[in-house]
Amino acid sequence: MSRPRLIVVADDWGLSPEVDAGIIETVRAGTVTTVDAFVNPPFAADMRPIAAAGAAVGLHLNLTHGQPCAAVSDVPSLTDGSGRFWGQREELLRRAELRDAQREWRHQVDRFWELAGQAPCHVSVHKQLHREDPRLLTLAAQIARQCGAPLRTLDPAMRDACRALGTLTTDAFAGGVRPAPYWTLERLQEQLDGIGGGITEWMCHPGRKVGAIDGIWYCTERDVERATFCSPAARELLAKVQLAPCSPALFGGHA
Repeated sequence: MSRPRLIVVADDWGLSPEVDAGIIETVRAGTVTTVDAFVNPPFAADMRPIAAAGAAVGLHLNLTHGQPCAAVSDVPSLTDGSGRFWGQREELLRRAELRDAQREWRHQVDRFWELAGQAPCHVSVHKQLHREDPRLLTLAAQIARQCGAPLRTLDPAMRDACRALGTLTTDAFAGGVRPAPYWTLERLQEQLDGIGGGITEWMCHPGRKVGAIDGIWYCTERDVERATFCSPAARELLAKVQLAPCSPALFGGHA
């Protein structure tokens, strides 16, 4: 009997040097298989260390943190008077016009290609905005399909909608920021005990000595997640499943 397949995705590459340091440590520990990167200013960081450490590289689509890749004048509903994204999820969802989100996310895909030299192997959305707005779910699914990449979905309804659009996605998902810190050894064991067949995605947020970051409250908790995924106990537990970097080939005809 084959072991369950698990993709462990670290979010927020490029958020800060401390976040990047913690992510790379978990990749080198062999427990994080995929890293999703911000590409919009000012967070567009060098992605080469991710691939060099052995992880797949994905795109973390963003509309709430930092500045747009597109010209501010081209995406007016997404930005405040200073040219930055609306920082609050509720404000962004209330104001965002779909054509502006589409324009910005297309620019982010183009920027990913410039930075990585390839299409993303995985697509996710910062703050899970596509769970809150069906328009953004459809848009994110279209973008992921065009990239040939699976899209993160968090529940059965999202998975059904994604697959109806012909986009790859996993069979299950776990991860969050509440209760904080989310990934402790106890929760890792709990989630492994409940893992089913097919492909599962776990989302995590490791970091190393992460200080205050404007607009981000989940900071010191990242050290706990890093320690969890770098621990010998975690490596022993995860040996029970088939850990894999995210890749469209992993899904076959899964959409």
